[in-house]
Amino acid sequence: MKKLVLCVLVVLSCNLMVYGWGPNGHGNIANRILEDADITYEISRLGLSESTISNEAAWGDINMPADMHNGQWDRTSSLANFTSYWLAQTCNNQNAGWLLHNIEDTSVPTGHCPACYWYNRSCMEQQFEAQGETYSTPAWPDPPYYAFTSNYYDPNINGFYNNMYSLTISFKNHNSSYWPCKYFCVCQTDWIDPDCRRAAMKNAWWTFWWFFAYR
Repeated sequence: MKKLVLCVLVVLSCNLMVYGWGPNGHGNIANRILEDADITYEISRLGLSESTISNEAAWGDINMPADMHNGQWDRTSSLANFTSYWLAQTCNNQNAGWLLHNIEDTSVPTGHCPACYWYNRSCMEQQFEAQGETYSTPAWPDPPYYAFTSNYYDPNINGFYNNMYSLTISFKNHNSSYWPCKYFCVCQTDWIDPDCRRAAMKNAWWTFWWFFAYR
C-alpha cells in the first residue's frame, strides 16, 4: 500500500511540474540556434534583435496566438507550405521568435508532430518538456544540416522527419519497456533530450534561416 501511495504522489508531483514549466528549455535552444553565423548575419541585415527573438521564442507558449501555435509541423513540412504561410508573415522579431518556438516544438518526441504520427502520449510530452527545463543545450551538431543540395529545404526537412521518426520510436520503446514509464508515466528524459535539441538545430539551420534570407 505504501508503494502504491508513493507512486501516486510521484505521478502527481511530476504532472504539477508542467504548470510551472517556464521558458528555459525553449530559450536555451533558441540561444544556441542564434549562435549560427549565417542566421545572425540575416538578422543583422534586416535590423532585427537576437535577444528579442530569443525572448519571443522562450515565451511562445504564453504569448503566441493559438492559430499560429497550431499546425506547427504542417506549415514547415515542405517549402510550399512554408512559403504559403510563414513567408506571408511580416518579418519582425515577434514572428521570427514564434517561428523558432514552433520549430523547437517539432523536435519533441511525442505529442508534437511529426512525432505525433507514431507516439502521442500527453503525460510523456509533459514529462519531456518539464524535465527539459533543467537540461542544457548541446553544441551545434557537425554538420549542422541534414541535406546540402541545390534544392535544400525539402531534402533537409525530409532528413529531420526521418530523424524524428527514429528518436520517437526509441522514446516510445523505452517508455513501453520501463514499467514506471509504462504504467505511471514516470521516466527520465535526459538520455534523449540532447538528440532532440540537435534535431531542432539541424531543422532550424535551413528552416529558420529561410524565413530571413528571402526578404
